[in-house]
Amino acid sequence: MKPFPDKPESRKNPFSAAFGKRFPVRKTVPPASRAAPAEDHLNIDERNAGRVRLPPATKTMNTMQIRDTPAGRSERRTPADGTTAGAARTARRRWRSLLAGALAAGALAAGHAGDSSLPRQARPFTLVVLPDTQNYTDSSFGASPTYFYDQTRWIRENKETLNIVMVAHEGDIVQHAPVVAEWRIASDAFTLLDDAVPYILCLGNHDLANDQSPAPDARRTLLNDYFPPARFARNPTTEAHSPARGELGFLDAGRSDNFYRTFKGGGMDFLIIALEFKPRDCVLAWANRVVAEHPRHHCIVLTHGYLDADGSRNLGRYQITGNDSGEIWNKFVKRHANIFLLLCGHRLGEAVLTSVGEAGNPVHQILLDYQNNYLGKGGAGYLRIMIFHPDEGTIQNLTYSPSMRTYLRRPRSQFTLKWAPVPK
Repeated sequence: MKPFPDKPESRKNPFSAAFGKRFPVRKTVPPASRAAPAEDHLNIDERNAGRVRLPPATKTMNTMQIRDTPAGRSERRTPADGTTAGAARTARRRWRSLLAGALAAGALAAGHAGDSSLPRQARPFTLVVLPDTQNYTDSSFGASPTYFYDQTRWIRENKETLNIVMVAHEGDIVQHAPVVAEWRIASDAFTLLDDAVPYILCLGNHDLANDQSPAPDARRTLLNDYFPPARFARNPTTEAHSPARGELGFLDAGRSDNFYRTFKGGGMDFLIIALEFKPRDCVLAWANRVVAEHPRHHCIVLTHGYLDADGSRNLGRYQITGNDSGEIWNKFVKRHANIFLLLCGHRLGEAVLTSVGEAGNPVHQILLDYQNNYLGKGGAGYLRIMIFHPDEGTIQNLTYSPSMRTYLRRPRSQFTLKWAPVPK
């Protein structure tokens, strides 16, 4: 697949103002004039780049999407926690202005948490997504592991500033499954998060012994040598972000090939479940049980191969035994009202497919993979910052490289999605 047509973003700070100051309004794509269809694609194709749909009645401020005050809403309305609606909105704007300034200035660092004047349930929180890191571990490719280390170090340093509650790796952790040196690089990178931020990983095809063989031993992997269940269980972040220590769930004892973990954000319960590349029927049956047993959790699915860069469900032709993208959707994802998000890598590019599940729930399926594209550096350290705004029901997506200290500002890399929290 040919590289993205875009050149890397400039290193120059696009904002001239200092941290926390109000920034100029940036142009954005106008809201759609009609309701979105059941399935809506956001492609990496430049011809379709303008199809990003923002929530109705939005305006862009400080690079963050802020929804206008609904007509007729009283400034004196008092929530259960005693905070007036007007004061809450003022606090939200102050928090966002500060956060946007930090993001724009590249000045994010530990020690500056979100505005404490916001009600806990209204405070934004962040999920950071790491796309395929295989080339950062592959010395023969020429990319440096520094990009990988920079990613996890940046996450650790900004966990308070961005209120980072979870990190999700989309698979292809390494380039060559049997090479111990590559797994050591990955393990060292995540050591920076072990006592700081909860994370989850899924297996990519490059993490397996043979993705073109239907033989049972084709799924051999060194993942469990470096990321065994015990590594997650003894992580102090598990107790802090799960209802109870041990809420981590693994399909197979002693293996992290397929597992889930719970966490909290904005006062709500979340569950993220990691599935192997081309998950087998037994894996999907287990995943169905797990999600069904957590009906009040907002559920996120993490699997390596699912979308193609054109927004279609296509993970490619692989002989390893398991289900393809359409089967993952039909046998698992669409069946659950509380699944709202699916994250994947594998196919070079960016795309969003929004589909409607059997219960009428929208499911955003997001592809993110930057390998090989930027400056020949295997992805140049770009990651996705997904900022959840519970009070607005939106998810703000930003794409940033801690190593390059730049954002990708094209529509397919910076956009807002609607999100409907599960009622209690």
